[in-house]
Amino acid sequence: MKPEADGYVPFSQRLAAWWHGEEVGPKIVKGANSRKVDIAVESEPVAVSRWSDIGINIAGRLWGTGLSEPGGLAYWDKVVVPAGPNGAMTILAICPGLCGGLRHFVKKYDLWLNALEQEEELFEAAYDLNAQAGMQQRINLNRVDLGEVELPDKTHDLVFSREAFYRIEAKERLLTRIAESLKPGGHLVFTDLVADGDDLASPELTACRDKEPGIDTIWNEARYRQILDAQKMEVHVVIDESEEYNEMILHGWQALQESLARDSGLSRTYVDALMREAQIWLARSRAIQAGRLRLIRVHGRRKKLRRTSQQ
Repeated sequence: MKPEADGYVPFSQRLAAWWHGEEVGPKIVKGANSRKVDIAVESEPVAVSRWSDIGINIAGRLWGTGLSEPGGLAYWDKVVVPAGPNGAMTILAICPGLCGGLRHFVKKYDLWLNALEQEEELFEAAYDLNAQAGMQQRINLNRVDLGEVELPDKTHDLVFSREAFYRIEAKERLLTRIAESLKPGGHLVFTDLVADGDDLASPELTACRDKEPGIDTIWNEARYRQILDAQKMEVHVVIDESEEYNEMILHGWQALQESLARDSGLSRTYVDALMREAQIWLARSRAIQAGRLRLIRVHGRRKKLRRTSQQ
């Protein structure tokens, strides 16, 4: 950390020090007259929704306006574009976050999309953002219980999702319903967090669970392969992109720190929400670096019906 002449250390620098595990130190007063106090990063978060206006602002600083996941629109393209989205397709998005990626695809490919979200506050935030963009008709977003959702058979040309399945307890049932909903030759593309092996008791994954409830339901890669194979999916791509994902996380936090350096008017509520978000992503980054947590990208297709010699 580089204190100013009067010994004051800006919050952005203190956040960077905390992220890297360096000594943060006590609160430091800036100037005898202004009595501006740097807010301690050890403070407990207040009861503010992760997807309040403050939470959406924090996510925008991290990942880009209207986004809730690392990598920006470029990574959304990397995941979904190989499936060849176009306006003639029937497309379903599972847990699309704040829907920034969906709004991007609607503009880029002139699409009409169906989307399902399970988390109430995230659904409300995404619905409002879609309405503000005039896309509430183009993006038919519905809130459902994904553990009980029913999907019509052989309907979708493309189903996609980003870092969502790991939080869903009834993954096997959901993946079965998704596979059955695909037309023959239809695409399923997704990214998800997976455990490295079956050990969920490591200190790194325990830290992830403490900061982000729901990660207890995480699978390993072999379990995904088993279920997709049972559903007669042709899995063309399973790529470990953990290193790239961690780099995207670090890039986002660098961007946030730079934006904070230009913003001295942070409220205590804002900082508390920011630190709650930081704790989630720091735990995730450390688990990836320790090899306990991985990100995989999967692209599969439902097998086409084979014609017999009599057909």
